[in-house]
Amino acid sequence: MGLSTSNKDRDSQFVREALEGNQKAFSEIMRLYWKNIEMMLSKKINNKEDVEDIAIATFSKAFDKLDTYSDEYAFSTWLNTIAQNTLVDYFRKKEQVPI
Repeated sequence: MGLSTSNKDRDSQFVREALEGNQKAFSEIMRLYWKNIEMMLSKKINNKEDVEDIAIATFSKAFDKLDTYSDEYAFSTWLNTIAQNTLVDYFRKKEQVPI
């Protein structure tokens, strides 16, 4: 089942408001999607602190690039892609740490 129109409209509205500097819109986006991102990351990483760090990095990257989001796509899909890429970066950096 796809994203309902009302969720898509709601997300688009929050994105527009966030781009205008509305801090409440940023908070709502985090409130709506934090648990989903955290659960997705927890399936791939066992360390709770690392999950939290990657989730924070995901939202930071998303908010920095919010102007690149197209409401042609579901916001959750866009955010999950950022989370996946942030996770890949995490694993790459972890491999480069000298023992």
